[in-house]
Amino acid sequence: MRNLFLLTFLFGSFSLQAWAQSDHEKEPAQPPAEEVAEPDSVASESNLDLAQDPISLVRQGVEWYRQDRFQDAHQAFEQAATLLPEHPRIQFGQATTALALGEVEQARSGMLQAAAAPDPILAAEARYNLGVLAAQQARNAVGDDLAAVAKENRQEILDALQQAATAFRECIELKEDHGDARYNLELVRRYRKEIEDFWRQLDKQEERDSKDLLEFLSQLQERQEELRNRRWPLAEQTPSLQRDQALRELAYDQDELALEMEALKAKIVESMQQATGPGSGPGGQGQGPDPQQLEQAIQSMQALAESAREAMETAAMELQERRPEDAKAPQGQAAAELERLYQGIAPFHALLRRGIETETVLLALNPSHPEPPEIEAEQHTPERDRWQERQRNVQAWCGLLTLHAEQQLSQLEPLLQSAPPPPPTPPSDQEELSEEEQAQAHMRQLAEAMELALELAPQAEEAAREAVEFLASEQDEDAFNRQQEVLDLLQQIADAMPKDPNSQEQGDQQDSDQEQPQDQEQEQDQEQDSEQDQPPPPQENPESEQDSPPEQQPEESPQQQPPMSREQAQQLLQRAREREQEYKEHQKEKARIQQWLQGQKVKKDW
Repeated sequence: MRNLFLLTFLFGSFSLQAWAQSDHEKEPAQPPAEEVAEPDSVASESNLDLAQDPISLVRQGVEWYRQDRFQDAHQAFEQAATLLPEHPRIQFGQATTALALGEVEQARSGMLQAAAAPDPILAAEARYNLGVLAAQQARNAVGDDLAAVAKENRQEILDALQQAATAFRECIELKEDHGDARYNLELVRRYRKEIEDFWRQLDKQEERDSKDLLEFLSQLQERQEELRNRRWPLAEQTPSLQRDQALRELAYDQDELALEMEALKAKIVESMQQATGPGSGPGGQGQGPDPQQLEQAIQSMQALAESAREAMETAAMELQERRPEDAKAPQGQAAAELERLYQGIAPFHALLRRGIETETVLLALNPSHPEPPEIEAEQHTPERDRWQERQRNVQAWCGLLTLHAEQQLSQLEPLLQSAPPPPPTPPSDQEELSEEEQAQAHMRQLAEAMELALELAPQAEEAAREAVEFLASEQDEDAFNRQQEVLDLLQQIADAMPKDPNSQEQGDQQDSDQEQPQDQEQEQDQEQDSEQDQPPPPQENPESEQDSPPEQQPEESPQQQPPMSREQAQQLLQRAREREQEYKEHQKEKARIQQWLQGQKVKKDW
């Protein structure tokens, strides 16, 4: 075990093994520098004050230090400093004895002064000791449990390790044959990488645990799309060192995403078991699905995750070998497998929300858009085949909306038949209704929304299919018109979904706060400014508003008259999701996967 280097040539080196122990053993003191010779006799404590020779005081301090009489040694160096101020070797001795007495900051200050000594040997040892101090500071901050370190304290530990590495490197620059410094430099670098990797994995696990299956899968899809977007420009570039480095980084990130597939498999099992556990039948009283069917569903879903993992690893290998054009197909296959899994578990509201979001992006990407709105960088791709891929996904989601709407209606109709009829004249204020009456009103509105979805979703599916064909033949204007039609139809369905009055008021207030001008003197023009601050709507289709259910028209605000923005659609669909959860107890046994899950939730050089 290597420890602190005490006095000139007296510090041993620091090691990771030493960090794991509570007490550091000190190596036997070595003889001081030649210019500090051994004393002929040892002074006593009584005649210390009579000694006025700084050299004798330094010798006495060295001897007492060897005898572990650190307080006496420190006094000797302090007195020598009064006789010979700012002498680097005396400052070094003061710092060494201060450290032995537990005065870390005083020791660090003295070593910083000694590090500026003209003697390169003394300066090298001072820098070495500064590295040890910084490393010990990091070790003390880590404590006994690396996982228990607060996130706000992590950077302080990493900074201390970087300071240690810098000090060890400076020591080597002054004294190339300093073996302990070289040993510790490599040790600190490895330790820093280890704890960074540990914390990164710890944060990933915490993030996984905080998300349900659908949220986690959606995040993986977004990451895969981002990697595909990074590959395309690299495939178009000519070979260069910068391109090779970018490909290596992309390969590393693709391989890291492949590792997440094991977590996805575990999340599948966890979610399926939660969704089909005790009391998963109607009203919490029925039995879950057949165990054999459940096992088959889990195996099918995990097979998709495994296929995605294999495709990701293949893509990573091609990228590592600097063949980005050959990585395109496996990256696309990985995305396709994740999409198949998503379509198998996504409920109505998630499919509708993603359909609106994706179609809005596709409209913005279409060259025929007169005034394309801004979209997030990771959603932009110049590859036309990717446009077709996204449009085909929208087509599939629209088909699934029809299936979900049919199932929802089959569950709602018996409940509506057994419920009392609505009042002949509904009250103007929903708060006047009892909770039961509000639930019944919600149920009726949800049934109306599902009936509308049965009518409009097939039309949206057909329009999306035609848009795919037009994109394939590069008839962008025709494709744009069909894409606009798809978005109109999906937004009409979203408009018809039940709304939570409390969530609506809160959302309106947030929108108002975001749109309000910073200049408070313009409060009287707030409403007009809010309308002007709205981003350009993705489409203008008055006919879609006329086709909406009549009962929805009086509730529309001026901001709702044009097609909904992406943020408004998300708020609306979130409210629909909350309402759907209230009726989960009335759902029947689900034979399909999506029915079961609905409502469940490198080395661095510093």
